[in-house]
Amino acid sequence: GGLFGGGGGAHLDVTFGYTQPVLWPWTGYLALYLRVKESGKTYIGIAEGTVTFTVVSPPAKGETRNRRSTVTMSVKVDVIPTPPRRMRVL
Repeated sequence: GGLFGGGGGAHLDVTFGYTQPVLWPWTGYLALYLRVKESGKTYIGIAEGTVTFTVVSPPAKGETRNRRSTVTMSVKVDVIPTPPRRMRVL
């Protein structure tokens, strides 16, 4: 999940992508996708907030319960309107 409260953060749509069915050390990926919502179409400024997710892994030898680690990271991005087509870099 993510917390992108007032200001520019309210204009962000935040989603995760990851390898299926599991994310395992040395293989796979975890991606954070940020997209500006229609409400931010003309917004110019900073969008910031925090993203928090929980990683669950199998128990280590001798343990019986899954291990859980919660990760929180700060995210800060500049938001500008989409430039005219003739000015876009492909």
